[in-house]
Amino acid sequence: MDKNYKQFVDKLNLYIKKFYLYRLIRGLMLFILLLIVYTGSVATLEYFSYFDPKIKLGIAIVSILITILIAVYFVLIPFIKLLGLGKLLTFYDVSELLSKRYPEIKDRLINIIELSGQHSSNYSNALTQASINQKIEELKVFSFSDAIRLKDLKPVFIVFIGVTLFFAMGFISFPDMFRESSVRLIRYQQQFEKPAPFTFSLQNTNLEVVMGESVELELKCEGKEVPQMVYVNIGGNDFLMAKENDTFKYTVENVNSSFPFYFTDKNYISEDYKISVLNKPFISGFTVSVQPPTYTGLSGETLNNIGDLKIASGTNITWKFNTVDTDSLEIIFNDSIKIKGSRDGSVFELKKTFFSNAEYRIAIRNSRLSEQNSLVYKVQIVPDLFPEIAVVQVRDTLDFRRFHFKGNIADDYGFHRLAFNISVEGKDSVINIPVTPSFLNQDFYYSFDFSSVKEMGKSFKYFFSVYDNDFINHFKRSISETFTFTFPDYQEIVSKENADMNSMDQLLQKSSKLTEEIQQEFENFKRKQITSNLSDWEKFQAVKDIVNKKNELENVLEQIAQQNKDATNFLNSFSEEKQDILKKQEQIDNLLNEVFSDELKKLFEEFNELAKQFDPKKFDQLSKEMNTGLEDLSKQLDKNMQLLKKLKAEQKVERVI
Repeated sequence: MDKNYKQFVDKLNLYIKKFYLYRLIRGLMLFILLLIVYTGSVATLEYFSYFDPKIKLGIAIVSILITILIAVYFVLIPFIKLLGLGKLLTFYDVSELLSKRYPEIKDRLINIIELSGQHSSNYSNALTQASINQKIEELKVFSFSDAIRLKDLKPVFIVFIGVTLFFAMGFISFPDMFRESSVRLIRYQQQFEKPAPFTFSLQNTNLEVVMGESVELELKCEGKEVPQMVYVNIGGNDFLMAKENDTFKYTVENVNSSFPFYFTDKNYISEDYKISVLNKPFISGFTVSVQPPTYTGLSGETLNNIGDLKIASGTNITWKFNTVDTDSLEIIFNDSIKIKGSRDGSVFELKKTFFSNAEYRIAIRNSRLSEQNSLVYKVQIVPDLFPEIAVVQVRDTLDFRRFHFKGNIADDYGFHRLAFNISVEGKDSVINIPVTPSFLNQDFYYSFDFSSVKEMGKSFKYFFSVYDNDFINHFKRSISETFTFTFPDYQEIVSKENADMNSMDQLLQKSSKLTEEIQQEFENFKRKQITSNLSDWEKFQAVKDIVNKKNELENVLEQIAQQNKDATNFLNSFSEEKQDILKKQEQIDNLLNEVFSDELKKLFEEFNELAKQFDPKKFDQLSKEMNTGLEDLSKQLDKNMQLLKKLKAEQKVERVI
């Protein structure tokens, strides 16, 4: 291909690009022009017509489709072809377009294009090339690019500027009209009504309500003409509002979800409002783990949804709360102490150890609400009481320095230690006594001989102490009754000895007198049996008197024997008397035990039976035996009195020496 033809083709291609540039510029102006006209027209119609949401939805769909179509046709297609893409103008198309501007070149352009086709097929190359060059030379006087003139866009540009200025003036002059209609078109789902001759004025400043609570809507209608009845539309249903003076009220009960609403008097409607529900934090359930102190021996337990607790002192409590819509949870105690829960998802955990009674409540919150549990729970501490101890003391009957103890200890959870405490002259001694820690109520026995501590002092105070196993409170202690023991000195021993001797002397004299009285009454009864005819009652009464005297005598003799025994044991315990004196005292003790013989006791029993059914022969025989026994008793008592006096004299001589 020679140079002339190449230049010719370049001129045609330049024409094609300028053609599509022209179409793009014109398309942009037409696109904007149509968009302005369409938008302005729709906005104007909406301003006066208040389209239904369905119509506005249709307009929105149509607007989108129209915008896409005119944008594709007037802008996108010319732009793509300007880039050389897609189906472009052919040289034949160009010749048709150029012939409209330059009619005289139509045939020559077609000839060049046709000859160019023959040249490419090697048909008469030289001749064809010469013909093409000739015709190209003839067309050089014509400028193809001048065939497309931008001034041809002047009518379109004038219309574009005119329409734009028209709508711009309208927007400036009536800004509310375009602004309001545009807002209503954009909010195509919302129903807008034509302005009423009055205004709906919602008095509620806060349209947020806690889930489950009620909200009262309060409305005022302001204007020259106000309606007498107003409805609130909720969920498509109209509810008549109660009128109070110039205010309309309606209460929505138990609000559980957000909802839109508006007001209407059946002719006009208000703008749309919305009640927003605030999710209320709440506790769906909770567990309480109770772990008592180990020393109590109590097992732990887990309680469900139980806040009131009755626990041992020192118990560890762990709460786990399952919550909904809750950001924080804390327990507030009656002393204003707060414990904040640690969070794991929707579960809050808190721990506390209790040593005293307490009251607490639960406070829960989220980002919008603070909710405090109205229930007040109580924690009642079952006190770990002091241990109890009771002790009975018994002196040893043989060794007055030895004491025997029987005690009982009790506690609610167990024991740590039991001890025998001795105090003398400001010095304390403690002797531990074995105890079973886990037995809550147990007896113990203990004996102590004060001769083992005689060298420590003369006078002692002593008691038992018991400690429970409450290590939290350092093992609480209780003590028994405090006892005292004192070693008697020489003067006290002598005084005690003299007192015992005098007492026994008096008792022996009393026993001798009772023996004589029994003998006398027995003789009187025997005489009356012989000389008088006694009735049964008289016999019974006489026998009763003799038996009573016998019982009294027996009791006195027992007192003498016991007192002498005690005196002997006392001396054995505290005195250093010579062995011969102690043996004589023991001899008196043996005689006193045998003074009222078994034979004499048997005779009195037979006498008692004989009195019930009298037999003279038996009575005579019994009388002789009883007289003999009573005389022996009298002699034995006299002997004992003499021995006692002799012993007393010997003790005095011994002390003098």
